[in-house]
Amino acid sequence: MPRFDNSEIAALGEVLRGDSLWPYAFGTIWADPLRGALEQIGTDFAQEGESPRCVVPTSSGTASIHVALGGLGIPAGAEVIVPPITDMGSIMPVIFQNAIPVFADLDPRRGLLTPQTVADAITERTRAVIAVHLSGTPVDIEGIIEVCRAAQARHGHPIRVIEDCAQALGATLNGRPLGSFGDAGCFSLNTWKHLTCGEGGFVVLRDADHRAPCMLFADKHRDRLGQPESSYQGSGLNYRASLIDGAMLSAQLQELDRIAQARNAIGQLADARLAQIEGVTPQPHLAGAFATYFMVMFRLEAVEAERKRDILSHVRGALGEGARLRLGGTYSDLIYRSGVFMRKAFFNADTAPGDAMPLWPAELAAQELERRGQYGASVAYDYRTVCCPGAEDYAANSFCLQLQWNTGESDIEAVTDAFAEAIRAA
Repeated sequence: MPRFDNSEIAALGEVLRGDSLWPYAFGTIWADPLRGALEQIGTDFAQEGESPRCVVPTSSGTASIHVALGGLGIPAGAEVIVPPITDMGSIMPVIFQNAIPVFADLDPRRGLLTPQTVADAITERTRAVIAVHLSGTPVDIEGIIEVCRAAQARHGHPIRVIEDCAQALGATLNGRPLGSFGDAGCFSLNTWKHLTCGEGGFVVLRDADHRAPCMLFADKHRDRLGQPESSYQGSGLNYRASLIDGAMLSAQLQELDRIAQARNAIGQLADARLAQIEGVTPQPHLAGAFATYFMVMFRLEAVEAERKRDILSHVRGALGEGARLRLGGTYSDLIYRSGVFMRKAFFNADTAPGDAMPLWPAELAAQELERRGQYGASVAYDYRTVCCPGAEDYAANSFCLQLQWNTGESDIEAVTDAFAEAIRAA
């Protein structure tokens, strides 16, 4: 069965028969079909009794995070709490917003932030938390929001909660879609995701007052809401989507529920089969969670690095090149150990590890704000000293099955059988 069918072909054909792929038609904010897709998303994310949520299209999931940071007004020099295991696209926008990433620890069983680890990382300089629903399973977003509200009351300024839902489209917690809890929900539509435009994304906003700032930030601060005098009164980048993106999204939205249900069923099958293998613990899910399994995550306790390599090699060999899923170790390395953090490489990538640690522009901004009495005492951010024990435990002992759009039951059976055989042989 092909991934795309006549629905996408028809939607693209309609756009291509027009005279422009530009999404901003005269007299409208967005031209069809992009406007229709965004209106549907806004309606789907609204809670009972609410008006439809405001939705801003973007050019990627990374752009979605940056638009949220910029549109929500996260100031230069502020601290933004992030997880140490995620896609780098969750982190880079913080640096380019001239804010300072602060790594909170993870639950070693789930590989996700918790309310307690977020609370432990909050300081008077914290202005936002990026809660990543990695692998398509919900973090305890309600608990994280509660922690941030309590800290906000103590410190006297907002702490925005940004949900990174790049891998979690269609997932819910207690019946509510992920991305509808925080101040902003950020989504990706690249080729690996549940729905795809090739590239693209969107931001779902809880507060309608943030719509204009996010739209301005995504469009070089060009005001298209009827107030041209507001144009270029602030900063922004070109993170716009095109009508090609709108056509693909509008066609595929009709299939989202089916795709989400299928991913959930495949993921639950994988969890059940992995749980039968000695020493393997599937990623636990919160009560009330409906996961859409971008990946299936699981732990193999106390596995040595050499043994881990042997197991991966065995399973990959058993699956062959035509496998409709990928097997790897933990989703990402610990990001605070990457070069950009170990050397603070920001337009200074030639800084050698042994050199004196440079200052990021964000740290200079924080020092100036301290001088003006707007922040508390500034901090020396030396990421070489960062240690998140839960995340390091998780990174050392976890594996992932990255599912494809066409992964089926037979693929799950084959990979779990091969994994059980590899463990017995190791």
